[in-house]
Amino acid sequence: MFTLYVWGPGWDLPSIDPGCLTVIVYFQLLVSVEWGIIECNNPNISPTGELPVLKDGVEWIAGANNIIRHVKRKGFDADENLTTRQNADSVAYVSFVEDGIYDSLLYLWYADTKNFTQAISPLYGKLLAFPINYYIPNQIREIAKTRLEKYGVISVGDQGFLVDKELKMYKAIRKSYKILLDKIWDNEFFFGNNLSTLDMVVYGHLATHLYSDLPNPSLAIILRTEFPRLVMFCDRMKGRLSEREIVKFPFNDLPSVFTGILKSPRTWFNNTFWQIRNVEKEAEKSQAQKDFERKRIISITGAILFMVTYVIWNKIISIEFISEKDKEYYDNDDVDDDDVNDNYDDSDNDGDDSDDDDGENE
Repeated sequence: MFTLYVWGPGWDLPSIDPGCLTVIVYFQLLVSVEWGIIECNNPNISPTGELPVLKDGVEWIAGANNIIRHVKRKGFDADENLTTRQNADSVAYVSFVEDGIYDSLLYLWYADTKNFTQAISPLYGKLLAFPINYYIPNQIREIAKTRLEKYGVISVGDQGFLVDKELKMYKAIRKSYKILLDKIWDNEFFFGNNLSTLDMVVYGHLATHLYSDLPNPSLAIILRTEFPRLVMFCDRMKGRLSEREIVKFPFNDLPSVFTGILKSPRTWFNNTFWQIRNVEKEAEKSQAQKDFERKRIISITGAILFMVTYVIWNKIISIEFISEKDKEYYDNDDVDDDDVNDNYDDSDNDGDDSDDDDGENE
């Protein structure tokens, strides 16, 4: 049984993330064994800091491409009917989509301040648990800034507004759409009548361009007015997928500090550290699994430290420090409670003598 850990839904899509959506679509159309998703919405469970993550028995696989390669080895290969040349073309186009097409989405979601503040950030706020809902949207936006620098998109002002200074971005977006249009033209799929991985990757990305509900839906407008064939492809795929059920698993055993430790500390620690395992029945863990668990523990530890820092920084819990001088005074055997009380009484009596005395008493 396969379990997918993914970003949650939005805009009538099973996931708001193109990579997660691609893998979900692949499983819907290709995988015939039992599988389901867990809407964990926390990339910190992944050793690479990204979703989706696949759990297959004792194996953990992170990243959309790695997951697709893994299930292909399990016999669910969407490209088995492609020729050698078509397979090479598929790899090239998938790389192009995950680069240029994904950058188009980053620009729309994070460079457009209105879209980010009114739609994207609130959407993440609904999906994420406290307190990570305060920093993960901005963390993703920082990653977007770095990726968009090659297009001349720069950060300006104290608020870090992203500006397409050289007006290159929309030219690049239209060029990317044109490349996909030239490939599919009037075919049902990108390789004629053969459904392939490329179709699922393209839909996973274009669906977030086309169906997202944003204040400034510029990408959807460009697609509908200038590239209607790509819209028809997405609509066909969406109709096909609407007939396939997606099983959602509960997240009781989610390996996350916020939905695990804070929800049930005893259960989480028992399951993670103290549970007695039947060694004879349990399969030997691979090195990849051991590396994953080690990185996951590091990730969870970092999350705990962030939570503690957040609480202290926002003065939810205050910590008072006593100087060594005060400590020595109160620990001195020669000082008793009567001496301390006498000092306070003298201060009260002398409070009206002068302004200087007031300052000393204070």
